[in-house]
Amino acid sequence: MGETDEKRFLSIGKSCMSQSANRTSTRSMEEQLYDVRALLGGNWRLSCRIVYQDATPVAMTIPHLEPGREKEGRIYYMGILPSVTGKGLGQIVHAASLKMLNEMGAAVYEGSTHGENVHMQRVFEKNGCTVMGKIATYYKGL
Repeated sequence: MGETDEKRFLSIGKSCMSQSANRTSTRSMEEQLYDVRALLGGNWRLSCRIVYQDATPVAMTIPHLEPGREKEGRIYYMGILPSVTGKGLGQIVHAASLKMLNEMGAAVYEGSTHGENVHMQRVFEKNGCTVMGKIATYYKGL
């Protein structure tokens, strides 16, 4: 995994989001990156990673320690580029992100996905995560 510049990260993030199994976000990739910067401060680039296979980008991930929660790791967003979906990379990228969280000092990981995203739910299970609860998210256009 490699650190990257903002423009390239945004481009890859948008591509990953374009065919995500998650419900379409109400926030653009630019807005989400702004949120990551606000959450993580000056070290945000250390968490925003592009994943390469050989020299070709295949995914992106944003593992980080949750501010205010001692030793809790989270992955703000993880996505696989549409050109390589269905090849088992989700499990590999998630496992690598968990390893990064451990190296950052996380003792526990809390992850989530939309209820319809069965692919990510399988990734969680294959990487040893267990369901601790289910939540509902409510939206209202304003």
